[in-house]
Amino acid sequence: MDEFVMLLAELDRCKAEFQHLQNELNLANGAGPTDRAALQDAARRMSGIAARLEAVMRAISKGTESGVH
Repeated sequence: MDEFVMLLAELDRCKAEFQHLQNELNLANGAGPTDRAALQDAARRMSGIAARLEAVMRAISKGTESGVH
C-alpha cells in the first residue's frame, strides 16, 4: 500500500508541475513576441512530466492487475 501512496503523490507532483508550466506559458503568451528557446524549454519539461506520468500510470495499472487498489 505504501507504494500506491507514493504513486499517488507522484501524480500530484505531475499535476502541480503541469499547472505551473501552464501558468508560465500563459504569462509568456501575453508578454509579447514568442521566445523560441522558452517554448523549447517548455516542450522539454512537458515531455519529461508526461514520461513520469506514463510510468506512474503503468505502475498503477500493474498494481491494479495484481489486486492492489
